[in-house]
Amino acid sequence: MRRLCERRAVAVLIAAFPSFLPVYDELASIEGEGCSCGIVFGELADLANQLLVSSRDEGQERTLENLFAAIEQVANAPGVDAHAVVGESFLDSLDDRARIRADPYLGPRTSAIAEHPTRDDDPVRDDDQSLSRAGPPPLRARPRRYSGRAPRRRRRL
Repeated sequence: MRRLCERRAVAVLIAAFPSFLPVYDELASIEGEGCSCGIVFGELADLANQLLVSSRDEGQERTLENLFAAIEQVANAPGVDAHAVVGESFLDSLDDRARIRADPYLGPRTSAIAEHPTRDDDPVRDDDQSLSRAGPPPLRARPRRYSGRAPRRRRRL
Protein backbone atom coordinates (compact mmCIF):
# COMPACT_ATOMS: atom_id res chain seq x y z
CA MET A 1 0.00 0.00 0.00
CA ARG A 2 2.86 2.38 0.83
CA ARG A 3 4.46 1.74 -2.56
CA LEU A 4 1.21 2.68 -4.32
CA CYS A 5 1.08 5.94 -2.35
CA GLU A 6 4.64 6.73 -3.41
CA ARG A 7 3.94 6.00 -7.07
CA ARG A 8 0.92 8.30 -7.01
CA ALA A 9 2.95 11.10 -5.43
CA VAL A 10 5.73 10.79 -8.01
CA ALA A 11 3.22 10.57 -10.89
CA VAL A 12 1.46 13.75 -9.71
CA LEU A 13 4.82 15.49 -9.32
CA ILE A 14 6.03 14.56 -12.83
CA ALA A 15 2.69 15.53 -14.39
CA ALA A 16 2.70 18.93 -12.65
CA PHE A 17 6.45 19.63 -13.00
CA PRO A 18 7.68 17.90 -16.19
CA SER A 19 11.09 19.60 -16.11
CA PHE A 20 11.95 17.28 -13.18
CA LEU A 21 11.51 14.18 -15.38
CA PRO A 22 15.21 13.95 -16.49
CA VAL A 23 16.32 14.07 -12.84
CA TYR A 24 13.77 11.41 -11.92
CA ASP A 25 14.86 9.19 -14.82
CA GLU A 26 18.47 9.45 -13.64
CA LEU A 27 17.44 8.58 -10.07
CA ALA A 28 15.36 5.63 -11.29
CA SER A 29 18.28 4.30 -13.35
CA ILE A 30 20.59 4.50 -10.32
CA GLU A 31 18.16 3.29 -7.63
CA GLY A 32 15.99 0.98 -9.73
CA GLU A 33 12.94 -0.32 -7.87
CA GLY A 34 14.34 1.08 -4.61
CA CYS A 35 13.68 4.67 -5.70
CA SER A 36 11.42 5.81 -2.87
CA CYS A 37 9.54 9.05 -2.33
CA GLY A 38 12.13 10.10 0.21
CA ILE A 39 14.86 9.94 -2.42
CA VAL A 40 12.80 11.64 -5.15
CA PHE A 41 11.44 14.45 -3.00
CA GLY A 42 14.80 14.85 -1.25
CA GLU A 43 16.38 15.44 -4.66
CA LEU A 44 13.60 17.90 -5.48
CA ALA A 45 14.34 19.70 -2.19
CA ASP A 46 18.03 19.95 -3.22
CA LEU A 47 16.94 21.61 -6.46
CA ALA A 48 14.65 23.97 -4.51
CA ASN A 49 17.52 24.79 -2.10
CA GLN A 50 19.77 25.77 -5.02
CA LEU A 51 17.08 27.91 -6.65
CA LEU A 52 15.96 29.60 -3.43
CA VAL A 53 19.38 30.65 -2.13
CA SER A 54 20.87 31.77 -5.45
CA SER A 55 20.17 35.11 -7.06
CA ARG A 56 17.10 34.63 -9.22
CA ASP A 57 16.27 35.71 -12.72
CA GLU A 58 12.87 35.54 -14.40
CA GLY A 59 13.35 31.94 -15.57
CA GLN A 60 14.30 30.72 -12.10
CA GLU A 61 11.31 32.55 -10.64
CA ARG A 62 8.95 30.69 -13.00
CA THR A 63 10.69 27.40 -12.21
CA LEU A 64 10.18 27.99 -8.48
CA GLU A 65 6.52 28.87 -8.99
CA ASN A 66 6.01 25.68 -11.04
CA LEU A 67 7.92 23.56 -8.52
CA PHE A 68 5.86 24.73 -5.55
CA ALA A 69 2.62 24.49 -7.55
CA ALA A 70 3.54 20.85 -8.19
CA ILE A 71 4.22 20.31 -4.47
CA GLU A 72 0.78 21.77 -3.70
CA GLN A 73 -0.83 19.37 -6.19
CA VAL A 74 0.96 16.43 -4.54
CA ALA A 75 -0.23 17.63 -1.11
CA ASN A 76 -3.84 17.73 -2.36
CA ALA A 77 -3.72 14.48 -4.36
CA PRO A 78 -6.05 11.72 -3.12
CA GLY A 79 -4.31 8.62 -1.83
CA VAL A 80 -1.06 10.44 -1.07
CA ASP A 81 0.20 10.72 2.50
CA ALA A 82 0.86 14.46 2.29
CA HIS A 83 2.54 14.70 5.68
CA ALA A 84 5.05 11.99 4.86
CA VAL A 85 5.74 13.05 1.28
CA VAL A 86 5.50 16.84 1.41
CA GLY A 87 6.28 17.42 5.08
CA GLU A 88 8.94 14.86 5.88
CA SER A 89 10.52 14.19 2.48
CA PHE A 90 10.41 17.68 0.96
CA LEU A 91 9.95 20.48 3.53
CA ASP A 92 12.20 18.87 6.14
CA SER A 93 14.95 18.60 3.49
CA LEU A 94 15.02 22.34 2.83
CA ASP A 95 17.76 24.19 4.69
CA ASP A 96 16.75 26.99 7.05
CA ARG A 97 17.52 29.87 4.69
CA ALA A 98 15.71 28.23 1.79
CA ARG A 99 12.74 27.38 4.03
CA ILE A 100 12.30 31.05 4.95
CA ARG A 101 12.55 32.12 1.31
CA ALA A 102 10.07 29.40 0.27
CA ASP A 103 7.19 30.84 2.33
CA PRO A 104 5.77 33.08 -0.44
CA TYR A 105 5.62 30.11 -2.83
CA LEU A 106 3.77 27.72 -0.51
CA GLY A 107 0.14 26.94 -1.31
CA PRO A 108 -2.52 26.66 1.42
CA ARG A 109 -2.18 22.90 2.01
CA THR A 110 1.63 22.95 1.92
CA SER A 111 1.69 25.94 4.24
CA ALA A 112 -0.63 24.14 6.69
CA ILE A 113 1.67 21.10 6.66
CA ALA A 114 4.68 23.36 7.30
CA GLU A 115 2.96 25.15 10.19
CA HIS A 116 1.39 22.01 11.72
CA PRO A 117 3.77 19.11 11.12
CA THR A 118 1.63 16.55 12.96
CA ARG A 119 -1.42 14.99 11.35
CA ASP A 120 -3.69 15.75 14.32
CA ASP A 121 -3.13 19.50 14.01
CA ASP A 122 -3.92 19.71 10.30
CA PRO A 123 -6.63 22.39 9.97
CA VAL A 124 -7.04 21.94 6.22
CA ARG A 125 -8.06 18.30 6.13
CA ASP A 126 -9.17 16.97 9.50
CA ASP A 127 -10.88 14.00 7.86
CA ASP A 128 -7.71 12.97 5.98
CA GLN A 129 -7.67 9.17 5.82
CA SER A 130 -4.08 8.60 4.76
CA LEU A 131 -2.81 5.17 3.79
CA SER A 132 -0.49 4.96 6.79
CA ARG A 133 -3.32 4.97 9.34
CA ALA A 134 -4.53 1.62 10.60
CA GLY A 135 -8.14 2.65 11.10
CA PRO A 136 -10.31 3.91 13.92
CA PRO A 137 -8.96 3.81 17.45
CA PRO A 138 -9.83 0.72 19.48
CA LEU A 139 -12.99 0.79 21.58
CA ARG A 140 -12.47 1.26 25.26
CA ALA A 141 -14.43 -0.70 27.82
CA ARG A 142 -16.52 1.29 30.23
CA PRO A 143 -14.95 1.51 33.65
CA ARG A 144 -16.51 -0.64 36.33
CA ARG A 145 -18.38 1.11 39.03
CA TYR A 146 -17.86 -0.09 42.54
CA SER A 147 -20.24 0.77 45.31
CA GLY A 148 -17.62 0.44 47.99
CA ARG A 149 -19.41 -2.51 49.59
CA ALA A 150 -18.10 -6.01 49.63
CA PRO A 151 -19.73 -8.28 47.08
CA ARG A 152 -22.56 -10.47 48.38
CA ARG A 153 -21.97 -14.16 48.68
CA ARG A 154 -24.60 -16.58 47.54
CA ARG A 155 -25.79 -19.07 50.01
CA ARG A 156 -25.78 -22.69 49.11
CA LEU A 157 -28.98 -24.51 49.63
